[in-house]
Amino acid sequence: MFLRPAIPMNRSDPSAICTAYSETARSRRRLPLESSRVRRALILGVSLLAWPDARGDAGSVARCIHQVGEFGNEMVQICVDEDVAAEKALSEYPKETQQIVARCLRNVEETGWVIARRCADKDIAAADALADHPQEHKPLIQKCIDEVGNRGPARVKACVDQEIAAGQMPRQD
Repeated sequence: MFLRPAIPMNRSDPSAICTAYSETARSRRRLPLESSRVRRALILGVSLLAWPDARGDAGSVARCIHQVGEFGNEMVQICVDEDVAAEKALSEYPKETQQIVARCLRNVEETGWVIARRCADKDIAAADALADHPQEHKPLIQKCIDEVGNRGPARVKACVDQEIAAGQMPRQD
């Protein structure tokens, strides 16, 4: 398809024709940054990457721009700050909780460090609550572990609580 240049030109002057077509081609090569939201997100991303704290976790910056970029720079900054704080907190959890933390970190690239920390906090609290259950609930806990599988102590506790509320205690054989 032949596109006419939008620049007025004198057809008898060959240099004017070349100039018109080169300016038209140059305008097509520009990045389409008409959206102020895209421009702001790019500027924020570049400025955040310039900070030493954020440079170590470019994944958090990219994820936050993707997840909350439409709500503005302040929301992206809050998201990055929370993500970095959650990552630091998870690295300081005690050794005995590392198995739970590792399970919650499986999808950290997609969900982020804040969700991983919430997962770990819920699972640690649920594991403590399950350990405090009376001895007669142990078969029920084992039944729920078998049903739930490897989805974490919080799911096991929810299953146990639901079974206890329904009054369905497994028989001890």
